[in-house]
Order: sequence, then structure tokens, then C-alpha cells
Amino acid sequence: SSGINAEYGAIIYILDNRLEVSTRKLPNISYDMLVRCVLSIMAEWCPPLSPPSTDMDIDRQFLKELHSLRDRISDQLLSSFVSVSADVIKNNPDNPKNIVLESKRLVSRLFSLGYSLVHTKNLTDLFLDLEDEILVHWFSAGLTVSHLDSVVGMILGNFANVLAKNGFASAVPVFSRYLKATTSCLLYMGNR
Repeated sequence: SSGINAEYGAIIYILDNRLEVSTRKLPNISYDMLVRCVLSIMAEWCPPLSPPSTDMDIDRQFLKELHSLRDRISDQLLSSFVSVSADVIKNNPDNPKNIVLESKRLVSRLFSLGYSLVHTKNLTDLFLDLEDEILVHWFSAGLTVSHLDSVVGMILGNFANVLAKNGFASAVPVFSRYLKATTSCLLYMGNR
């Protein structure tokens, strides 16, 4: 019964927020994957004081805070994070050579997407953007979901530390909420 309630909540959330989920535009994404993605977003992006099951609105204040970080967090800081991450990835001999380049693209696209979600059109197209801007490139580079999982784990594990060390500790909760939801969606959608 709680599974049915969760599915119903996810469907209402998709409709309320006008998320693009057409099977014509997202042919590789199953209904179950979509429901899991939406539940991840609901858990992280609904206003924090209300349970997702009672409030179907995305926390607009959260999206505004995420957008405002674009002006505060420099490209240099993101580049240093990417460089540190690339070194970690490179040191694993099991990783393919192109994983560093694709990981840099992944981080860049994730942050670009996050900064733009304040605009309704970009929020509506969230799943399309995750598919077209990240997953298509990732898989066409010959990388797998397990590679994605290890890179996502590294991003989640390291980015909060990089922000805190560089004086942006206040940005950590906002980025954490964003990254937890989007990286969960990437992993669900990538698991085809």
C-alpha cells in the first residue's frame, strides 16, 4: 500500500511540476526508474518542514539559493575540485583512460544544470537534460553504470569538503540536496 501511495505521489508531483516524461523523448527510461527518480527529488527538493507526501511543490527558495551560488563559487574552485577528482579517478588502474575527461564533463554539466533549474523550462526538462547532456555522452564514451557509480560517490564524498575548505561551508547543504537527487536520478536512469 505504501508503494502505491509513493507511485501516486510521484505521478501527482510530475503533473504538478509539469516534468517532461514522455516515452517518445525518454525511450530508455522505464516507469519504475522514473518513479524512483521523482521520489529522490521529492525527498531532497520539497520544502524541508513538510513531508513530501503532503507538499507537491518544489522548494523554490532552494532553487534560488542553488542559482545564486553561481555568482559566489568561482569557476576556479570548480576547476580545482575537478582536478582533485581527476587525480583520484586516475589513480584507480581499473578505470578506462577516458573516464577523467568524461568525469570533468559530468561535473561541469551537473553544475550548469543545477544553476539553471530556477527557470521553469529547465526544471521541466530535467530528465531530458540528464539523459541528453550526461548519460548519452557517458555511455557513448564506452563507460558503464559502475563507472558512473564510482564517480558519483567521489563527487558526493569530496565536494562538500572542497567547499568547506574554501570558505563556502554555508553552500554545502544546498549543493548536497541538489547532488543527492540528481546523482540518484543519474544512477536510476543509467541502470538500463
